[in-house]
Amino acid sequence: MIGNRFISAAADCQKSAKRYMQINDSLRKEKIMRILGETEARKVLNATIQTSKSVAQISEELSIPSRSAYRHVNDLCEVGLLTRDRNILIDGGGKYVLYRSMVKSVSLKYDSLANAVEVDLIPNDTILDKFLRFWTYMSEA
Repeated sequence: MIGNRFISAAADCQKSAKRYMQINDSLRKEKIMRILGETEARKVLNATIQTSKSVAQISEELSIPSRSAYRHVNDLCEVGLLTRDRNILIDGGGKYVLYRSMVKSVSLKYDSLANAVEVDLIPNDTILDKFLRFWTYMSEA
């Protein structure tokens, strides 16, 4: 019985995982549209949805120059579509940063009557986010 409840609760959490966020700031919407118009920027987002990656890993995986990878990472971080997931310390005192996509999906909608653009995001939940939602669900049941 408990096993079935656990599976059912997990399924409900997955169904509710698609939470939408709407961007209302006009300047941020413009920047997001500009950035997502670039194929390489979209590839960077896609490459970092499942696992966090360094700029060097992104550059190598996507076969793009490091300079371009850094530019896309910085642009995506600036508008909140990419985030610094964690810092990795290496022997000798150096470090590098792993980046992760903050979104699984971005939807743009243009309303010609209002001359407005809507930007909706589906967040890229971390394992912790999913666990916390599941824990909350189980504690309320």
